[in-house]
Amino acid sequence: MSTLASSILTNLTAVTGLTGAELGYTVKSGASKRSTLAAMASQWVFNVRNYGALGDGVTNDQVAIDAAVAAAIAVKGTVYFPASTSANGFGYRGSIIVANVLGLRIMGDGYEGSILTHANTAINTLAITGTVSGSSGDIIIDGLHINGTSGQLGLYINNCIGIGLERLEIFGPSAAEGSVGYATNCYFYGSATLPGLRAGQDNITTTGFGQFTFTNCSFSNQSASGVTPALQIIGNTLGISFIGCGFAAHPTGATITINGPTGQTQGFSSVDFYSCHGESNYNAANDGADFIIGETTVTGHVGIHGGNFWGHGDGTNYRQDWLRVYKCKDLVVDGVEVSKLAATNGYSRAMIRLETGYPAAGDQYAFRNLLVLNSIPVYSDANSVLSVYTGNDWNGLLTGSATYDPANLADGAGATTTVTVTGAVLGMFAEATFSLDL
Repeated sequence: MSTLASSILTNLTAVTGLTGAELGYTVKSGASKRSTLAAMASQWVFNVRNYGALGDGVTNDQVAIDAAVAAAIAVKGTVYFPASTSANGFGYRGSIIVANVLGLRIMGDGYEGSILTHANTAINTLAITGTVSGSSGDIIIDGLHINGTSGQLGLYINNCIGIGLERLEIFGPSAAEGSVGYATNCYFYGSATLPGLRAGQDNITTTGFGQFTFTNCSFSNQSASGVTPALQIIGNTLGISFIGCGFAAHPTGATITINGPTGQTQGFSSVDFYSCHGESNYNAANDGADFIIGETTVTGHVGIHGGNFWGHGDGTNYRQDWLRVYKCKDLVVDGVEVSKLAATNGYSRAMIRLETGYPAAGDQYAFRNLLVLNSIPVYSDANSVLSVYTGNDWNGLLTGSATYDPANLADGAGATTTVTVTGAVLGMFAEATFSLDL
C-alpha cells in the first residue's frame, strides 16, 4: 500500500513540472500553503475597482469595466463588482456586452449594493449573446442591481446554453431568446411600453427559448398606465417552468400573455406555472385578464398548477377575466385559487372565459380542483361562449346527469341513453360514472 502511494506521488511530481514563477505566484511551504492557494484563486477574480472603476454614480466607468471583462474572459474567470459608493443610486456607469464567450462569471455583493447603470442609453446595460445557439454559455450572473432604460433592455440573453441568473434586480425591461438555463431569486421590472421579461421571439424558424426554469422570481411592468404585461411569452418556447414566482401588473391587457410563433398551427410552445401568485390592478377604463393565452397565435401546452391569483379594482368599474383562452392546443388548470372584487355596473366577467370557437377540434382542456373566492357574477357577451364558474367552491367540473330505465335486456344485449352537459364543447375531457339499482 505504501509503495503504491509513493509511486502515485512520484508520478504526480513528475507531471507537474511548472515552477511558481511560471505560474505567477510564490511557492510557500508549511502553514503558508493555504494562503498560496487563496492567492492562486484570486488571480481569476477581476475587480473592476482595480481597473479604475469608481462606482460613484457619476463617473463613466466603461473603460475600466471593459478591461476587467476582457481579462476575465481570457481565463474564464470572474468579473467582480464590489458594493458601489454611489449616493444617487446609479452605482457603476457602464455596460457589459459579451458575445460568443464560453465560461464567465459576473458577480456583485448583492442587488442592494452592487449597482450597474448604463452610461449609453442607446445600448442594453448587460447583454450576453451568441452568433448561433450555444456559442455563448457556462455564464453566471449573480448579485447585481441592473438599471436599464424604457427604450433599451436592462438584461438581454440570446443563444446561450448554461446561463445562470441569481440574486438579480433588473429595473428596465429584459429579454431572453434562444437560451437554456435558470434564474433564481431574481426581480424583473419592466416599463410602460415593455414587459418585465419577454421570453422568446416571434419566429418559427429560430430555436426560440426553452429548457429554462425560473424559481422564486418576481415580474412586473412597474407602471400604473402600462399597456404591456409583466411577462410576455412568445414563439418557440419549449420547456419553460415558473416555480413559486410572483407576477404583478397594471396593464390594459394582461399580467401574463402566451403566444406561439406566427405562421404555424401546432402550438410550438410548452409553459408551466407551479405554485405561483399573480395580481392585477385595473381602473375603470381597463379591460383585461391575469392570463391571456393564444390571442394572436396558436399556443401548445400551458399548465397552471396550484398557486393563487388575485384581481383588484375599484369595485364598480371593473372588467376582468382571470383566464382568457383563445388558440391553445393543450391546457391544464389544476388546484388554483382565484379571487377578485365584485362589480356593480355589469362590467364583471367570468373567472375563466373561452373565446368564440375555442377549444377547436383536437384541442384538449382540463380544469380541476379550483377554488373561487369573492367572485363576481359571470359576464356573458358575444365573445364569451363558455363561463365555467358556477359557484364559490367549484371543483372545475361541468356536470350533467340522467336517469334511465331500460327495458328488459337479453344476455349480451345493450342499451344507450344521452346525458347533456351544459357548457361542454368539443375538445374537453369527459369522465363518466353511473350507479346501478337492481
